[in-house]
Amino acid sequence: MARTQQLSSDNIVNLGSLIELRLVDILQDGRLATVLPSSYVVDVRRKTEGSRPARSAGKCVLKTFPRDRRNQEIFRHEVEAYSKLTGNVNYNSAQDAADALFDTFSALRPQHGWPRCLGYVAVPTGVEDYEFEWTDMAEAAAAKGATQNALLLEYIPGLEPLDFKTLDAALMADILDVLAQLHEEGIHHRANVNPAVWPKPGVRNVYVRYSKPGTRGEPFITNFGNAVVLGDSARDRRQMESEMNELEFHLKRGMEGKLLIFRILGDLSHMSSKGILIFSIHSNRSAEGVSLITQILYALVFCTRYLDLFQTGSAWNVIFKITYILTSFYILGVMQWVFPRSRERELSWKLGAIIVGGAAALSPFAMLALMAKRKWGFFSWMWSFSEILESVCVLPQLLLLRQTTVPTVIDSFYLLALGSYRALYCLNWFLRMFDELKPEAISVIFGIIQTALYADFAWVYYTRQRVKLRGGGVVDADDLRNGWLVQRIFGRTLGHHNEEHDEEAGLDHNEQRGSRPKWGSRGISVSADDGVFEDEEHGEGSQDLNGAVDPDAKMQDPDDLAKALDDDDEGEDAPLQGQSSSQTPSGLRSGDEWRD
Repeated sequence: MARTQQLSSDNIVNLGSLIELRLVDILQDGRLATVLPSSYVVDVRRKTEGSRPARSAGKCVLKTFPRDRRNQEIFRHEVEAYSKLTGNVNYNSAQDAADALFDTFSALRPQHGWPRCLGYVAVPTGVEDYEFEWTDMAEAAAAKGATQNALLLEYIPGLEPLDFKTLDAALMADILDVLAQLHEEGIHHRANVNPAVWPKPGVRNVYVRYSKPGTRGEPFITNFGNAVVLGDSARDRRQMESEMNELEFHLKRGMEGKLLIFRILGDLSHMSSKGILIFSIHSNRSAEGVSLITQILYALVFCTRYLDLFQTGSAWNVIFKITYILTSFYILGVMQWVFPRSRERELSWKLGAIIVGGAAALSPFAMLALMAKRKWGFFSWMWSFSEILESVCVLPQLLLLRQTTVPTVIDSFYLLALGSYRALYCLNWFLRMFDELKPEAISVIFGIIQTALYADFAWVYYTRQRVKLRGGGVVDADDLRNGWLVQRIFGRTLGHHNEEHDEEAGLDHNEQRGSRPKWGSRGISVSADDGVFEDEEHGEGSQDLNGAVDPDAKMQDPDDLAKALDDDDEGEDAPLQGQSSSQTPSGLRSGDEWRD
């Protein structure tokens, strides 16, 4: 028996000396836009030495690659991928190779996954010139001088690009299963999504074959020009896992179809809330009423949720993720160093610490209980933490709106934009329940909680007692009792701190009457903390002076002076009433002894 001879290059058989080809159809002409690989449908027959021509063995796809550097790199990736998928090819002779090739043709049936590679051949650059002639491509290439590399691939009739109108949960599962099979073979495809078509889903190189109309399609993944062969290291597994998640994400977006409009509106609503808040802070030159704790929590939410910022391929997601992170830190910067803000009490900081600790403790259990096992990992844990944290990080803001006694930059437009974005997400999830595509349970559960908090506070804000708001506060304790969730969350806290809050508010009111406040744009107090330390330093001295100085001399505000003058005029026209006996000198009865 002759020694086994391997006639393959990277496990792909050189078919140049074995076959003749005849061009049938052009599938893709890579010369139309730029120089790219071209694909042709060709008839294949065995090369014979006699005068009698051989019978055609069947149709194949001839994929040609120009000999420039870029296309040679694509060809190399294709050969490496198909070599890995084909395995070792060993024959006793060239004749055995030809026989095996045509035996393969006769038994060829489309398989679930990807088209098979039969071998490679050198072809002339003008292969389309040999359209209707049986041609020995190897001889033609050698005679013409300029050649291309080409692959001979399995021809699968009826193969069509994936249409999202026919995509359902079963077909999506089959497509992901094909990619999983490629990953088991060590193939990282790297070209099954197209992020440039945002906000629409971008899936490419995924095809479906329908044997009969109305039947379940068979998915195929093609074009391995960007593919690389990976090993079994942890880094390689993470890359393939990321590719699986990205393809699944785009397929789900494709299944959403027109329902994606709610997701887009939600993103735009969230972005507009950031813009409204920044505009309000700058236009009023004040950050009164904006909770620094809530803004810190939002920054933490975005930093932990978007750890995969540079792994995602969607331009829509990248733009919004970067904008959320940058605007969050920008708001923190202007609140801390540019514009004065409200000083939050120790209770608010304790609430913020409880929120972070609770989210951190609950997130791993939520991930294990509500997410698929294949998604478990550090990134999924951080994503779960961010979803839980975001649902309740508005609580310090609501608490500050109850505690503040000065006009704030928080308005109904900001609250509406911030609260509606999750409501739009919830609407999108609800409609997807009827489309056989279930959203992540963690997002749904904590998204509903977040929306309920906003809706409850919206009711409180709408039904608030506006007459009492002339003093500056947005809502007070009585208003918050109108809410169902807010009242239960802050009920004990409000009851316990009401007396302390009222005393502090009264003290602040008296202090404000003793000194002229600083006013910002639109009459809003520039700082709730302005003068706090000055009052503490001069508190004792002012007590001694207040009793000896004429009240009119202490009035530095023109409005207070005008009011005092009006009171003096009224006092001259009418007798004083309501004076206490302690202020009446001994022996006098307020003029009673002079009355007849």
